[in-house]
Amino acid sequence: MLLAGGRREALQRRLEQTVTLAGGDPRVEQTPELVVSFTLLEDLLADGPFEQIFVALRDPTELVNWLGHPAATAPTSGQGR
Repeated sequence: MLLAGGRREALQRRLEQTVTLAGGDPRVEQTPELVVSFTLLEDLLADGPFEQIFVALRDPTELVNWLGHPAATAPTSGQGR
């Protein structure tokens, strides 16, 4: 999910609140096939989808790329495609 259309601080606060509220929903925990992640449009445009700019609902403590890979396991450029 992309957040856009506001000041960065407001969008960041909205992202954090959304992750907190949605992450506490038991239906999310009971549905392992549901994969939801959030980022700011500004970050996507600046860094691209292969950078770790997404906050995954399952584990909001570690940023991932659009494939769900954290920095330690993400393939380097040109690999895995």
